[in-house]
Amino acid sequence: MVTPFTTQVSQVLDHLVGTGRVDPQRIAAYSTSRGGFMAAHTMAADARIRAAAHWINTRL
Repeated sequence: MVTPFTTQVSQVLDHLVGTGRVDPQRIAAYSTSRGGFMAAHTMAADARIRAAAHWINTRL
């Protein structure tokens, strides 16, 4: 499940960078819950993602 997700995110970044919609030197990821797990793996797989933040709600 992680590999297809990271591949898809990289393809989206290819498109966004290729069309000039984003600055490739300023790409970051933000997520909550399981998305943080996915964001961390994507950041590890794609060096264009320079920063990541994860928020977890600890009040259940």
